[in-house]
Amino acid sequence: MSNKKLKVLLIVEQCNPDWASVPLVGYNFFQEINNLADVTLVTHIRNKPALEKHPESEKVVYIEEGKLTKQYYKVVAKLTANGRVNWPLHNALSYPIYAEFNQQVYQKFQAKILNGDYDIVHAITPMMPRYPYKVVNVCQQTPFILGPVNGGIPFPPGFQETARQEFAQFNFLRAVGRALIPGYVETYKKADKILAGSTYTLNMLKDLFEISDQRIDLFYENGISEEFLNQTN
Repeated sequence: MSNKKLKVLLIVEQCNPDWASVPLVGYNFFQEINNLADVTLVTHIRNKPALEKHPESEKVVYIEEGKLTKQYYKVVAKLTANGRVNWPLHNALSYPIYAEFNQQVYQKFQAKILNGDYDIVHAITPMMPRYPYKVVNVCQQTPFILGPVNGGIPFPPGFQETARQEFAQFNFLRAVGRALIPGYVETYKKADKILAGSTYTLNMLKDLFEISDQRIDLFYENGISEEFLNQTN
């Protein structure tokens, strides 16, 4: 049996050990997969200061951000934060920022993927199930794994006030995005394997895109490390 490690192109736009939530989850996935495979990580330039503190960040490609994009993000932040962040609107308006990242990843890696430089292409973040990955179009001979993706879970009955506080009335933008974002449906149609972070998300994706059981699995996005459990006060 060969001891040769699989070569994995890992796309983790949000990957930062110093931040909470999705960026930290993305980093933890990178760290563990990097222990098992020969990983090339591609991530956003905003993560560079934090990643360079860690030895596993040797094979990292950072995607730059244009000046116009930086200015646009400031506008989005002002429009969507008024004491409390309107996340549905923020995610919708900030899509062009991700689109720039997505396009640059495609331009930098399409030739290498077509050349067979990687055994697997695995896209992890963003984790919300509403983002396309253009590289899926050049993964005809290379397995493309997506996820874990998670989200879309509605507020249960009795939580209408909480839903209002979380701007749930803007959630209709999700359906608008599915209809308008280039490559969104194609990403889910072409992915070889999709990992869903919850039962709700798994069933939602299966219904939306007619995904067979063989192409999608339940794979929870979070876990607790042994190091954390072994900590003593």
